[in-house]
Amino acid sequence: MMVRIPIFVRKLVVLLVGLCLASPAQAQRVSMDAQIRAHGGLSVVGGPGVVGVSAGIDSRLGRLVFVDFGGFATLGGTNVEPAYNEEPREAFRLRHGVTLTPGLRIPHRQPENFRWDVLVRAGPSVIWTIYDGPRASGVPGDVWEIDTAIVAGPEFQVNKGAFGMRVIARYYLFRPYSRQVRDDVLTWLPQVTMEASYQFQGVVRNKWKEFTKGR
Repeated sequence: MMVRIPIFVRKLVVLLVGLCLASPAQAQRVSMDAQIRAHGGLSVVGGPGVVGVSAGIDSRLGRLVFVDFGGFATLGGTNVEPAYNEEPREAFRLRHGVTLTPGLRIPHRQPENFRWDVLVRAGPSVIWTIYDGPRASGVPGDVWEIDTAIVAGPEFQVNKGAFGMRVIARYYLFRPYSRQVRDDVLTWLPQVTMEASYQFQGVVRNKWKEFTKGR
C-alpha cells in the first residue's frame, strides 16, 4: 500500500535539508555578525518628576532576534501629595525599573552609509511605583509599590559604525493593589527613552585580528 505524503510536508523536508546543507562559510559569517551594544540616555515617564536616566546592554542572537537587559531611574518627584483620581489606575506613578526584553527585528533593505532598524520588544520587568491616591489613615510619607510587569513596545535604531541612537516607546502592564478600591487594578504606564549606543563586538573583533595578524 502506497502512502501519499502531503505536499506541504515534502516542501518542509526539502527546506530542512537545504538548511542542513548550508555552506560552512555562510554559517560562519552569520555567527561573526553577533553584536553587543551598551546604551544609555534619558527616560521620560508620567509626572511628577518625569525625567530620569536609563542604561543597559543589548545583544543580538541572530539576524532577527535581540535580547536587552536594562534599567531606569526617575529623578525627583517623590514627595507626592495624596490626590483623588477618578480612575484607580491613574494614582500610580512609574519611578524605577529593571527590564529583560527580547526583540524581533523587522527585516528590510539597508542603505549603504548607515544602518537603521525597527524592533518590536516585549518581556518581563520589575518596577517601582509611587501611589498618590487616597491613603489609609496613619500612613506617613510616600507609598511605594514594587510589582512585576510586562513591558512591550516598538524601538527605532540608527547606527553608523560603532555608534548609534535609539528611541523606545513602551507600556508597562501590571496589577498593583489600589488603596482606593482595596483591590488589585489593571494598570498600564507609558515610558519613552532616548539613548546613545556603542557597539563593542566589532571593535573587539578588529583588535583581535590586528593582534593575531602575522602570527
